[in-house]
Amino acid sequence: MNAHTIEQYTNLANFLGQALGPHFEAILYDLHNVIATYNSSISGRHVGDPLTNTLKQIIRDKKYLKENYIANFRGLTSNGKVLRCSCLFLKDKYGELEGFFCLNFDDNRFKELAEQLFRLCHPDTYVERNIAIEIRGSDDSGTFYDTISGATNEVLQRVIGDENIPSSRLTKTEKLEIIRQLYQRGVFHMKDSINTVGQQLDCSQATMYRYIAQVKKEDKQLDPLNSLNFGGSNDRQ
Repeated sequence: MNAHTIEQYTNLANFLGQALGPHFEAILYDLHNVIATYNSSISGRHVGDPLTNTLKQIIRDKKYLKENYIANFRGLTSNGKVLRCSCLFLKDKYGELEGFFCLNFDDNRFKELAEQLFRLCHPDTYVERNIAIEIRGSDDSGTFYDTISGATNEVLQRVIGDENIPSSRLTKTEKLEIIRQLYQRGVFHMKDSINTVGQQLDCSQATMYRYIAQVKKEDKQLDPLNSLNFGGSNDRQ
């Protein structure tokens, strides 16, 4: 995206953020990172954070070639909050993808209001036994990370079923799989990610670079889109 386009969509993010109110978040991405946000506290995303897994998958699948946007899918924040997300594909005049303009809506406050409304209609004991208002996520939800540690803990839970297991008990295979999944999520675009993840996994910096090189080699063999540099070895440190 050129500077004029970035400025226009940054203005749009600010406009929509103010017009739609405090429960909406607007985020502008290029093909690698967040480049502008409004109401960023909703997802915890900040300028410089990497693409979400959902956005990277859109690029890998080339979904933008047949569609101009996706609307109303679920996104999951690192603290477990579920958001309703929509994403406009930003393309140049030739139809090539340049970035994404995303809106996220947080309806958790309205869930709380609905629960309070039911408590006005029924005794508290009845509500506790019979009424549950749930905002459900899904396996294909995009995930936002406000910290590198949060991303690592989420992957630990996926790989070994327990994010609290001592790092000394992790096998080489488990550590490599954790790093592979973090790489696929773009975590190693984040500043100081190699040092932070290395400390959590009890790996030296040299070992981390070796693992990432192995994962990157696998990724190049499987995915020709790797030339877009979605998951490099901490290029922004």
